[in-house]
Amino acid sequence: MSLDHLAHSLICDLASGRGPAWLTTPFVSPAHLQFEKLATTRIMSWLSPCIDSGCYPGIRRLLHNTRLGRSFLRAFFGIIKNDGIQRGKFLDHPETKKLIPKDGIEWIGTTVSTFNYPTELFDLVKEGLINIHIADVDHLTTQAIHLSDGSNIKADVLICATGWDFTSNISFLPCNLEDKIGISHAPSSDPTIALADQELLRRFPEFEDSPMKRLQQAVVSGKEAATPDEPPSWVLYHGLVPPHFLSPRNFAYVGMAMGIRGFLLAQTEALWITAFFDDKLSTPLPSEDEAAKQALMQNRFYKWRAPNGLGDRCSDMVFEVVPYVDTLLGELGLETRRKGGWAEIFQYYGVGDYPNLVQEWLGTQGK
Repeated sequence: MSLDHLAHSLICDLASGRGPAWLTTPFVSPAHLQFEKLATTRIMSWLSPCIDSGCYPGIRRLLHNTRLGRSFLRAFFGIIKNDGIQRGKFLDHPETKKLIPKDGIEWIGTTVSTFNYPTELFDLVKEGLINIHIADVDHLTTQAIHLSDGSNIKADVLICATGWDFTSNISFLPCNLEDKIGISHAPSSDPTIALADQELLRRFPEFEDSPMKRLQQAVVSGKEAATPDEPPSWVLYHGLVPPHFLSPRNFAYVGMAMGIRGFLLAQTEALWITAFFDDKLSTPLPSEDEAAKQALMQNRFYKWRAPNGLGDRCSDMVFEVVPYVDTLLGELGLETRRKGGWAEIFQYYGVGDYPNLVQEWLGTQGK
C-alpha cells in the first residue's frame, strides 16, 4: 500500500464502547520497572484486589479494607497512569490525546499492550497518516462512512476489526447440558447476581471506583441506556470445573483464565485437573452448591476487576496470577512461597520458579 493510500486510513473508536486500551512502554513507573515482570511480584499482587487471597492476608486487609490503604492505592495507580501518559507521549499531539484510555491501567486486564515496534507508532498519527475518530458508524453509502458525530469519511475499503462471538464451536449433547457445563446466560437482573455484587462491594470497597460502578450509576440516572442481558461468560470453580461436574470428576476446562503468564497458568491448571480427576487433591472439595457460589463470585469479581478488558467473559488476570497459582498449589499440597526472604516480596515469579512441579507433586503421592 502506498503512502498516498495509507493517508486515508482510519482508527474509529466506538463512542458507545469502552474506549482505547492502554499502550505502555515496556518499563513503567518512575522507578523504570519492567511491566511484565512487575505484574507477577507479590508486592504488586498485594496492591490489587484479588478473589484468591493467597499469602499475607493481613497486608491485603490493611491495603484494601481501610480508608488509608485505599487512599494509598488510588495515589499509587494515579502515578502509574500519569507516568504511562508521559512515557507514551500521548500529550504530544492533539490526535494522540484521543488515544488516552478513559480509565486507569488497573481496570484493563490483559488487553494492556506495549510499544514494541522498532519505530514510533504514534509518529504515523502525528504525520497525519492515521486519523482518530471517536464515534460510532451510523451507516454506509457508496465510498463513504457516515459517523454518529455527523462527519463523513470517503473510503475505498472498510475493515471491521470488531472481534468475534463468544460461542463454542463444539456442540454439547444433549442440548439441555448447556446450562451445566459452566457457561452462564443469566440476565443481569438475576437476584443471585445482585447478591454477589453486594458481597463483592463489601469485600472490595475500591470497586466503588470501578468503571462498572459508574456505568451502573449512569443507567440508573438515565444518562446511559440500559444494556441488554450480559453476554455469556464462564462460571467455573477455580476457573476450571463446572460445579455440576465437581462430584463426577469427569469434566474440566484448561485455559479459560486469561493471564499475562500463560505458561505458568496452563502448567498449574493441568496438574490441578490431573489430581482432581484422580481424587488426589490435598484439600476436600466443597459441595456443588458451595462451589456454585464460589464460581459465581469469581465470575462477578472479574467483571468488576477488568471491565475494560475481558472480565465480562472470563477470569482476566494481571496482578492476580500469583495468588491464583498459590490457591491451586495449596490444594495440591505444594509449597507456594518459593523464593524466601526479600526476594519473595520483590522478585517476579515466572515458570523458572516452578521447574519440577510435576515431580514435586508425585513426591507427595509417594511416587
